[in-house]
Amino acid sequence: MKKLSIIFLVFLISCGNTSEESSNDSNQTDTTNKDIETTTTTIPSVPTSDINFIEIFESKLGSELCKDAKEVTTTTEVCLKQYIENLTYLVSLQDDISNYAKILIDYKEQYPESNSEVIEKFISFVENDYSQIFIPLEEVQQIYKSRFGGVPVINNLTINNELWNECPADIEIEGTENIKSGILIYENKIGEKIEIPLSGSNNYFDRKLNVMGGEFTLTSAKLTNFLNEEFEGIATPVNSFYVNHWDAFFSKVEILNYDNSQITVSVEWIDGYLKMEAFSLLFQREGLYEGNMNVAALTKFGSEKAKSLNKESYFDNGGYSLTYIEKSDNKTVVSYNFKQQQAIELTEQPFRLNRIMSTDPWYEKHELVYFYRFNDARTDVVAIEFTRKVGCNGEGSVQNKQEYIELNDFAFTLPFNSYESYFVTKP
Repeated sequence: MKKLSIIFLVFLISCGNTSEESSNDSNQTDTTNKDIETTTTTIPSVPTSDINFIEIFESKLGSELCKDAKEVTTTTEVCLKQYIENLTYLVSLQDDISNYAKILIDYKEQYPESNSEVIEKFISFVENDYSQIFIPLEEVQQIYKSRFGGVPVINNLTINNELWNECPADIEIEGTENIKSGILIYENKIGEKIEIPLSGSNNYFDRKLNVMGGEFTLTSAKLTNFLNEEFEGIATPVNSFYVNHWDAFFSKVEILNYDNSQITVSVEWIDGYLKMEAFSLLFQREGLYEGNMNVAALTKFGSEKAKSLNKESYFDNGGYSLTYIEKSDNKTVVSYNFKQQQAIELTEQPFRLNRIMSTDPWYEKHELVYFYRFNDARTDVVAIEFTRKVGCNGEGSVQNKQEYIELNDFAFTLPFNSYESYFVTKP
């Protein structure tokens, strides 16, 4: 409706010009019948506007745009969005242009003898240029919505090199052009997360992977298009990937049951370049009857290693009061007779799990492959210390890394439910 009002005003201006011509013809006729009386009339200047509409029009659709902005099917989102914004701004000038046109009409009607190029130029601008922007705006808006709205898609996720814990990643992600932002979250068995942020259709992820390692599976994929519509559960070409690690690390430690004579524990782990050979769980008790209870056992790999070296293990000859219930690739379930082996009597004062560590089949390794160490049994636990091996450039680059982490600042789940739940006391 506003567009029609402008054209109508242009029509009025044209009518004003016709009226002027008729008036001039009448005056000429009159001068043939009577003497001409010459008078001098002062014509004011053509009204001007504080806004230079033509200059703004040329700027908004010229110098302010990307060179290829009007190639709407191929230009970038930024350029196409700018084109829409500029067209929208020009459309918002309708009322101002209508008002100025009316002022020019009134002036032309009052001073028909005026023949100003300003008026003619403005009429031409409205008819030939400004009136043409309304349909393009609708078309460009529709193309923008079609190209940059809708459901975003991840087309490729390429892992260029092997991933190692504590080392920079090398991952490329390619998606459709309607991806404005997003995040992919992969999680491993112990709750560590690798979050890959996305911005635009092409992304490169090279952050340091500050994780233990293992298999990471996609747990969340959220993408947002340029209409700010958010989509969850987006499929990706890679649903899981493996982060290599030098050490084996514990994934679950569980006390299955105990009585006044023995305790049965289940231990699970994830092997790295180095495999778990044996483990030791240290329980400590303070008070009048202080003492240690050490539940140590072999893994399947540890048993095979001892056998291949023809070197009997301390944990596999029956002398350590152990009964193996399960010994599979990544799990050992063992029952330890603490009363027979260590003459321990349980009391109301609890034994508390204080340390988990890996060792070798002969319990001789002085440099621990991996271990947790909690505060001693007399105090509340506030942090956990552990050691692990890291290295980004092969075996020669591997070093031990010691960490001290506050309990409320863990990026992964401990291999047991809670510290307090691992008490062993008189049944």
